[in-house]
Amino acid sequence: MASKAWLISVRKILEEWAACKIPTIQRGFVWNEERIKEFLDSIIKGYPVGSIILWTPKDEFPHAPLIDNLNKEPNNTYILDGQQRVTSLFLVYNGWKILRNGELIEVRPVYYDPKGNKLFVSSSKSAEKRGIDVSLILKAYSGDVEAYQELMVKYPNYAKTLGELARKILDYEIPYYELKDNISYDEVADIFVKVNSAGVKIENMHMFLSLFVGTLPQELSDVKNEIIAIHKKFGARESFGLTFETILRFVFHNLGVKQTQLSDNRKFKSAIKAVWDKYGANPSEIRDVVSCSERAIQLALNYLEQELGVVKTSFIPSQNALLPLFKYFYVNDYETPEKLPREERKHLAKLFILSSYVGRYSGNTKIDQDLGIITKGRFPIEQLIKRLEEDNHFTIKDFERDKNKFAEAIKVQGRKYIMLLIIALYKSHARDWTIQEKRVVENVKANDYEVHHIFPREYLSRFDIIDSDLVNDLGNLTIIDPYINKEIGDNEPLNYLSAYSEFLEEHFIPVEQELWRVENFENFLKKRREAIYDFILEEILV
Repeated sequence: MASKAWLISVRKILEEWAACKIPTIQRGFVWNEERIKEFLDSIIKGYPVGSIILWTPKDEFPHAPLIDNLNKEPNNTYILDGQQRVTSLFLVYNGWKILRNGELIEVRPVYYDPKGNKLFVSSSKSAEKRGIDVSLILKAYSGDVEAYQELMVKYPNYAKTLGELARKILDYEIPYYELKDNISYDEVADIFVKVNSAGVKIENMHMFLSLFVGTLPQELSDVKNEIIAIHKKFGARESFGLTFETILRFVFHNLGVKQTQLSDNRKFKSAIKAVWDKYGANPSEIRDVVSCSERAIQLALNYLEQELGVVKTSFIPSQNALLPLFKYFYVNDYETPEKLPREERKHLAKLFILSSYVGRYSGNTKIDQDLGIITKGRFPIEQLIKRLEEDNHFTIKDFERDKNKFAEAIKVQGRKYIMLLIIALYKSHARDWTIQEKRVVENVKANDYEVHHIFPREYLSRFDIIDSDLVNDLGNLTIIDPYINKEIGDNEPLNYLSAYSEFLEEHFIPVEQELWRVENFENFLKKRREAIYDFILEEILV
């Protein structure tokens, strides 16, 4: 195994490395144009940019091409570490877009401002008035005659400056290591883990996915893409917003990997071995598990929307609380959420609300425990609630007492209150205060909503009420149409609430006008908080 570092210029990388491969243990390209700009800036200034590790095994491993290149035969050299930097260089050289496995990778152009001697990012057509496309500069000084002629015609006064800039980039040397001998895949995986752990470049679960897929036979190498496709389906902003981590937690638990193993790279090897001990005789079942996991996620999200009106992750404290719901639909063969017995629907809702509210699944051990319980049979709500009460020291009575506590609900730590609000509004069939009378959940699903302060912040500040625990308390917040929110502005409740009287009760807003006065602000908050908590208790928790 080679341990000596060699040096290679950017020019040589562009000439010789286009036919390299990306092993599946690497993640996809994630840098944006700002990162590329910083990378180029470091090169121009002569700063170190890190080393690259290449691997040339005798056998072929699951991979993607660095760049789709019809003019060159692919070699058997893999970029084990450094593909973000190498991909960035090829993006610069190829006009900011390349194809990889037929999929377009594209970023906004980086320009060089010769007057200010700095780089900037822009997609505006007017960018060329104050800067020069770095891609054009690089191609012009790499032997592209047409690019050179275009550069000289457009920017004749900067020929010397641009030539010096191009040379700084093209002649810059990057250190690289080349692993050639017949080292095993396990050794390569070990190197990959150590390299990425040192710089915290890849989250543990992403790293586990990459290492796991690298052990799959070639006919199953697209499993990684299938898992990524699940994230694309449920992770988009216009969709539910699931994180990749949540999906990986669920899929790998279904394959027999514990959450504690996913979070510790020292346990990766034994976890992957356990999967192969289970599925080695019939590896195609792995694809079945992934497919069933996707179906379970879809059913669980449909259930959340239909039962609680939860359609976005931005309204829940932690996505880990979704895992028991996913597992429930994975082990129970329901075609649709509507097929669930009524009592079971309520049990699921109760567990989801309480575990989210108290933050039960912040640790891996409790996730493993509860998913294990659900796997064993029908939904054991009593056992799960008992565990929550014992482990988290939280009961329904504690939940009831919380209705008398003011707390910031806008920030991340206050999401449990926003969750209660969206569920209560959904269950009360709350509308958005417009003449169209759309349900609030429709606005949220379409990302066309505003969190409205019933006593506007500007209005409260006139009376020196600035404590965020009061101003942003659950009792002062509701969800309405953005246009209506803007129209209300900083009006006092006494002046505007009457105009929306038909919507007040379904938004749990006290109808006693005396409570709409600023001197009764805290009493207003208490009454509305109580109404929301009592509604959740009566409808779902008891």
